[in-house]
Amino acid sequence: MPGDDYKNFNYAAGSHDDDNADNCSAQCAAEAECVAWTYVRAGDPHNPRCALKNSLPALRSSTCCVSGTKKNGVVSSLTVNRTLTGGDGPAGLVRAPLPMKSSDTELTLRVLVDHSMIEAIAQNGRSCVTSHIYPDASNAGVAMVNFGSAVVEVVSLDIYTMDSCWVE
Repeated sequence: MPGDDYKNFNYAAGSHDDDNADNCSAQCAAEAECVAWTYVRAGDPHNPRCALKNSLPALRSSTCCVSGTKKNGVVSSLTVNRTLTGGDGPAGLVRAPLPMKSSDTELTLRVLVDHSMIEAIAQNGRSCVTSHIYPDASNAGVAMVNFGSAVVEVVSLDIYTMDSCWVE
C-alpha cells in the first residue's frame, strides 16, 4: 500500500522476513494512529523496512511487500502457516491483507486443500492466499486460529472430499 506513511523504520539487512512482518504488524496494532502497515522486503538498494500508515490507501498487488489493515484496533490478515511443510516455496508464514468493512459482522472463509496445495479465500474473494504445501503424514491437518482478543464463534463448517481430476 503506497503512500500515507506517518512512520518508517528499517530492519537489519539479512533479517528474517516473517519476523519483520510480524513486528511491523505488531507496531501498527500498538499505535492508535496506525490504520494500516506495509512491510517492504529487502531489495537493491534498500534494507527491509516497515511503513505505518494513518489513512487507508487503495489496495495494490505487489510481490515486494506484505501489508495489513486494522479494524477496531485489530490488524487483519489472512495467513497460511508453512512452518511444518517441506518442498519448495517460502518457509514460515504466507500472508495477504484482509480488509474488513464496518458492515462485516461475520468472516466467510473457504479453504481448499489437496495433496500439495492450499488455498484460503476470505470474504468471498476479498483476500486469498495460495501456497504449495508438502506435509509429512504426522503434520497433515488444517486448523483455524484467532490471535485477536475477540471471541470467535464458528457458525457453520462444511467438509467435502474432493474426487480425483483424472478421468479413467
